[in-house]
Amino acid sequence: MLESPANGPVVLLDGQRVGMLAQTPEGQIAFQYSPDWLRSGFSISPRSLPLESRVFVANWQPFGGLFGVFHDSLPDGWGALLLDRMLAKQGFDPAEVGPLVRLSIVGSQGRGGLCYERGRAAVPPHVLQRLCS
Repeated sequence: MLESPANGPVVLLDGQRVGMLAQTPEGQIAFQYSPDWLRSGFSISPRSLPLESRVFVANWQPFGGLFGVFHDSLPDGWGALLLDRMLAKQGFDPAEVGPLVRLSIVGSQGRGGLCYERGRAAVPPHVLQRLCS
């Protein structure tokens, strides 16, 4: 069970906690629905994330190790280039910044209804402050 948001962002929809993302020790991305969402919510991705009480681990393909429903929140094309430039300007190697950190940076500004509230280990506060300044 992914019990604490310390590893990755909490996923929200309309202010309700849908679940949380985490990175496994092997570097894979995992997701688990919150208990409240399991009681009163719906599947946010019926094929890859059915509404079940378990930990889902994403395949590497086709979205670079991220579930498609979360990948859709990330900027693409020009937006990804701008994010990479911002990271580099702040002294980070964009190639070293993984999808969980990128989702935490997106926060509530991404496409679609999902929002991402950073986990403590996903983006240390001093790093997020540097990125957002």
